[in-house]
Amino acid sequence: MSREDLTPLNTKLITDSLLAFTGDFDELLHLLDTNWSQLSSHYQTAIIDFARIKGSAQFQQFLLPYLDGETEDVDYICAVLRYYGKIETEEAYPYILSWANNDDVNYIACTGVATSTLIAYPGQETIEQLIRNVTSRDWYVRRNAAEALSKLVDQPQRLSSVFEGEDQYTIDQLTYYYEKRGLSYEY
Repeated sequence: MSREDLTPLNTKLITDSLLAFTGDFDELLHLLDTNWSQLSSHYQTAIIDFARIKGSAQFQQFLLPYLDGETEDVDYICAVLRYYGKIETEEAYPYILSWANNDDVNYIACTGVATSTLIAYPGQETIEQLIRNVTSRDWYVRRNAAEALSKLVDQPQRLSSVFEGEDQYTIDQLTYYYEKRGLSYEY
């Protein structure tokens, strides 16, 4: 049976099946890694999700090129971005930041995931990117940025330029996420 003959299963179903595996986890990952090139991107995406959920750093260096143009598959890129949200590495940060700054409508899902992933990489550059993203044209990017900002910036007063801006939707989103934490902006 060739690779093309395989009917793709739902990636969540594949990931869930891998999570149910009761054998040697490291050996399973080794086998999957060894046979990586034989698998379609659909199956690779499910394996990336599996490795992320299990917290395996085995693919930490291997997946970096996929954030730098190795693939155009949106689901694959999103899976890699989510992976680096859990398996943090400074080498991935510039790529995540770049994806969070991407405004190509064909990759807006990747921008949304990258925006969420930035929470794992606190710092001034991350905060600045999230402030830009909280005014994105895309609702998911805005929501993810507001949620991440509310978690990374401990006091809403530090975001006065946003709270006192003219984008009411942004103000409402930030207010919502800060209120969930029991905090509010004092005008």
